[in-house]
Amino acid sequence: MRILFVTQTLPHDEAGGSQTYVAELATTLAAAHEIGVLSGSRAGATGLPIRTVRRLAPLAAEASTLDKMWWHARDQWSLRQHQLIRGELRRFAPDVVHTHQCQGLTSAVFSAIAASGLPHVHTAHDLNVLCVNTRMIRHGTRCAGRCGPCLLQRGIRGSLVAQRLDFLIAPSDRVRRLHVSAGVVSEDRAVTIRQGAKPGASYLRGSDDRPLRAGFIGALAAHKGVRQLLAAVGSSRRSWTLDVVGSGPLAADVAVAARNNDRITFHGALFDADKDSFYAGVDLLVVPSEGEENAPLVVAEASVRGIPTVVSDRGGLAETALATVVRGGDPQALAEAIDDLDRDRERLRMLSGLLLERVDEFTWRRHVDEVASVLDRARSPTRAASQPLLAARRAIQVLSRRR
Repeated sequence: MRILFVTQTLPHDEAGGSQTYVAELATTLAAAHEIGVLSGSRAGATGLPIRTVRRLAPLAAEASTLDKMWWHARDQWSLRQHQLIRGELRRFAPDVVHTHQCQGLTSAVFSAIAASGLPHVHTAHDLNVLCVNTRMIRHGTRCAGRCGPCLLQRGIRGSLVAQRLDFLIAPSDRVRRLHVSAGVVSEDRAVTIRQGAKPGASYLRGSDDRPLRAGFIGALAAHKGVRQLLAAVGSSRRSWTLDVVGSGPLAADVAVAARNNDRITFHGALFDADKDSFYAGVDLLVVPSEGEENAPLVVAEASVRGIPTVVSDRGGLAETALATVVRGGDPQALAEAIDDLDRDRERLRMLSGLLLERVDEFTWRRHVDEVASVLDRARSPTRAASQPLLAARRAIQVLSRRR
């Protein structure tokens, strides 16, 4: 197959989960397919054939409300961007286009694909097609997608995606259902493909008598539940310790908490062998997200290593294999869940053992094979041509929600 990946940025410009995922997926598939990448990142930095297109300058976290509104308005659509991307699609002439996180490239990505008549598969790393901030949180409160900016995002971006979408891939059933209910894609064209991870140090966790080591790895931001996790350490009645890995706007808060509490260790951002060492040293991974989380890669990285998880009930996290699920935004519930696993080491070992027995479900190879199968199905001449009906359904739903 001749596959064109379209994504906002790549790891050398932004070290996020979706950026790393796209680079690794494209590199893996390049062993058997002809791969191209269209991105806002500069060309030539990953060993992949990259064509660079204009993207909006990153939106600063401290930007004013007016600046944020203007940025998102410009991200809705651009005629110039539509024409540029159509030109790139003609130049590469792919069998199928695989889009990922396209925020900042504008929704012209999707209108250009539809105008070109090319098979299209979109992977929903988050809720950007449905929500401007990707998490359905507005001013710190869950908006459930009913606020004005979300309606606008679905009305423009969602409709443009629906014009030509052969398959949508979601890492969780929750996110898949949200896109189906919004009219972006039909039920028969939406598939759940769980995240997969490369092998790591796999062994039975909780098999010794030392204090339990809980770990957090990810963006140090409010929507990831970092404050609630730090508060949970303080309210715990046990002596388990917490290792925190990551970077972000709350890094200073984590550093202060680590200085004031010797049960907390802050490692900053870790990569490659250092990241593997972090996973090798923890007995439990904690993912206490506040927003509509999808299914972050870290839960697959933990599962493939036999590390049990404690997750919040937000988004697709509750679907994590064998996870202990707690109410999001509740530090006391989080502390009690970790305390219980620290107290009941037999249960912790049982969960770890069951994960190790099911390790094939969490592998990167399994994930890649399932994605490749969907891409191949999308380019088939037997694919259904239901996009105009979906676009009409989308418009009806948006209008009805505004009443």
